[in-house]
Amino acid sequence: MKRFLELEKGVNFRELGGYETAKHQRTKAKKILRCGSMAYLTESDLVFLEDYGVRYVVDLRSDSEQEYAKDRVPKQAQYLSDSVYPMECPLIKALGVVNYLKIVKDGLDFACESYLKMLVDPHANRAYRKLFWTLLENDHDKQSVVFHCVAGKDRTGIGAILLLKLLGVRDQDILQDFMLTNLFFADNTSVEEQNKLIEASNGDALAQKLNAYLGVRKEHFAFIMQVLDLLGGIDAYAAKYLQLTPDQIQKLKELYLEDVAIADAE
Repeated sequence: MKRFLELEKGVNFRELGGYETAKHQRTKAKKILRCGSMAYLTESDLVFLEDYGVRYVVDLRSDSEQEYAKDRVPKQAQYLSDSVYPMECPLIKALGVVNYLKIVKDGLDFACESYLKMLVDPHANRAYRKLFWTLLENDHDKQSVVFHCVAGKDRTGIGAILLLKLLGVRDQDILQDFMLTNLFFADNTSVEEQNKLIEASNGDALAQKLNAYLGVRKEHFAFIMQVLDLLGGIDAYAAKYLQLTPDQIQKLKELYLEDVAIADAE
């Protein structure tokens, strides 16, 4: 599975298909994409994405970011403004006193505080809820939802973690997806070279390379997963903060997962 799409002006544009779960399933290709700004896409890129099946574009940027650098969207795609910012209430209120003391008692660096706010702030929750509602609407094969922010790193990263975790993707694969941002921003290697590196590297070597850059860090990922655990696990989090029902979570799995053996036979 090629992770980075071969676009002329794509920013951190990645495929979320092909990740396996512990139950011998994997995420479907050409169903979920993540990226950074879509303001710089060329006409050729738009044709590529149209052919790729992009039908929904969920823009997680703020209103001012959206206005400053407007998305370029494939002709048949529906654009949805879905700003994660601004946050609207203090962390102690969003978390409750007990969880606040558990999570924040030793203080947080800026990145971890930002991730925490994205997970529990009511405004951010509404934004991610809208993303999941859009994912639930995307019920045709080979049609994709793409969600993005500016760099495709933080707001987009949280969305990808929540989705992949709900689908049952293995934590080590969710971590690798989170860290692939660093590969895109590391140097001027081409998308083709980036994909070859992912395919050729063993897990440890690739992990070391990805962690050598400052875009996102393994410690940030570990903190996000710790927060989800403290809040009762991904299903409890989804019920409380995203207001997803068990039936909706099951529908997400039906829409975005396939049995590995059946898919390989095809």
